[in-house]
Amino acid sequence: MTQRYSQQHRSTAIFTLLFCIALFATACTSDEVESARLEAERLSAKVNEVSTALESAQEQASAAVQQFQEKSAQLQECLADKTQQQNKTTQLIESLGDDLAVAHKDLEACEERAAQMDEYEAIVDDAARRICCAQRVERPEIDSFSIESERIICKDGGENELDC
Repeated sequence: MTQRYSQQHRSTAIFTLLFCIALFATACTSDEVESARLEAERLSAKVNEVSTALESAQEQASAAVQQFQEKSAQLQECLADKTQQQNKTTQLIESLGDDLAVAHKDLEACEERAAQMDEYEAIVDDAARRICCAQRVERPEIDSFSIESERIICKDGGENELDC
């Protein structure tokens, strides 16, 4: 389209110049005709110069539009990737929050179980001390106790030291 427009533009400009020259030639002297011819040549050169500049500007504009479209496509792709990453991050945060809640409940259960175990150990230590200290009167070698088959066994060199 650019070449057709430029050719059409040149043809119109040349026709106009020739028409002006013919008009001046019939009513003017030879000096005036020569002056008009020179002016027509100057104007024709100017038309060619402007046409060349126009073609160059159109090519630059076309290249700029193409570059803009490419950059726009890249930007759209980048924005889509960003949205996808944000969605993945949100899902991961939600999942980690759920995992944290489960871990917190498990920790509470473990702490409760540990407290129960501490209480159980205190009860066992108290019961073992009473039983083994009473048996120590008859068997002075008893210095400790062990728990075997859910029973308190008083002995010498057991797992738990006896404090009577």
